[in-house]
Amino acid sequence: MGALPANVASGETIYAKIRRVAGVAKDNHPHMIDPTTGLPQLMANPPTITAGAYANQAAATTAGYSKVYTALANQNIFYSTGGWTTWYATNYLRLPSTTVFPTGNGNAGSNPNIAASSGRHTFIADSAKFLVGTTGSSNFRLIVDGKYVSLSPIVSSAASPSLTLVDFTSVGGRQRRRISIETQSNTAFYGVDVGPTEGLYAVSSVDHIRYIQMGDSITFDTMTGTPAVPGDGFGHVMADRLGISDYRPAGNGGTGYAANNNGAGLRMQEHMFDALNWSPDIIGLCAGINDDSAFGWAASQPGLASCIGQARAYSATLPVLVFGVIGSAGGALAAAHASWEASLSAYLSALNDPNIIYVPIVTDPAGPTFTGSGSVAAPAGDGNSDLYFAVSGSPHPNVAGHTHLGYRMADGVLTAIMGKA
Repeated sequence: MGALPANVASGETIYAKIRRVAGVAKDNHPHMIDPTTGLPQLMANPPTITAGAYANQAAATTAGYSKVYTALANQNIFYSTGGWTTWYATNYLRLPSTTVFPTGNGNAGSNPNIAASSGRHTFIADSAKFLVGTTGSSNFRLIVDGKYVSLSPIVSSAASPSLTLVDFTSVGGRQRRRISIETQSNTAFYGVDVGPTEGLYAVSSVDHIRYIQMGDSITFDTMTGTPAVPGDGFGHVMADRLGISDYRPAGNGGTGYAANNNGAGLRMQEHMFDALNWSPDIIGLCAGINDDSAFGWAASQPGLASCIGQARAYSATLPVLVFGVIGSAGGALAAAHASWEASLSAYLSALNDPNIIYVPIVTDPAGPTFTGSGSVAAPAGDGNSDLYFAVSGSPHPNVAGHTHLGYRMADGVLTAIMGKA
């Protein structure tokens, strides 16, 4: 059973493609760590941002922004990633990330959740300034040539569309830039306006990879402490580090292979079909902490088997990343998590499927991702949880912990696929 081809014309496999794009992303991606803060690097010379720059589209056109690229009419220009494309109020594009309630329809059905959807709309602009149109009173972040303008979201005006001016006049003027609009929560994207001699262009599709990650509240970007912004979750960090352009989180809080948040959420196997419906190049299974604490391995294994079975019914060679127990704060739970991972590892080894990629977390040969029992507020002096958790004993890391986890998981993926053709 061979690897899924990533580029039939060149003969490049998906594993070779991941290694290649990860090599390119190594020194330039949105979650590159600033060593002085431990947080993502920011632009050295950011543009001037003015929320609510014009009252409406007519006023913007009169002011000279006469080339209007709407998401509805220019889907070939905007590379929209991170969720399932849905239209709101006819011409606003939303990217909901997952379904929380067990409707039986999941992401592809009639109850798409619109919260915590940190999708991105990416394009090339050759303008000195442009207007970003979003739904009224919405939040978004800007990424310019691989760096955030600010880690805090831009809060737009109440107008619909709300028009935010992004002005590079004093920091380089007109030049070609790669722009990503990273939407937060319920924000929907209307489009981008530029001047009459300027334009927007699509990014190259050669290196696009779609990775869908099934998981629990941690995949759903839940984090303790502040800042806590959707888009800084470990999955986004891992995807950016690996150069994966289309990362789609599908996390349900309190769930796993056996846990279903007391009936309020979908187990992973119960919305696995949703993820497969969106034609992933890779799929990831990130669960265990809810299963391990309440159900144990024996009750969890059938759910994992169902996920793998559905993946194999979709494709005999689809790479399936199976992670160990994520979000563990160590301490007294470490031994139980290590035992669960040992059972997981043995089960996956017995399957003898070369395209199931196991990435340990607690039992990583390089050392467990999280150690100790403390937190920022109550340091215990026995491990890195003093830095990476805002609340002692919480399964949810803070933003620094999500960043640390994302990098460790990216390293684990690259290690696991090192010898694959």
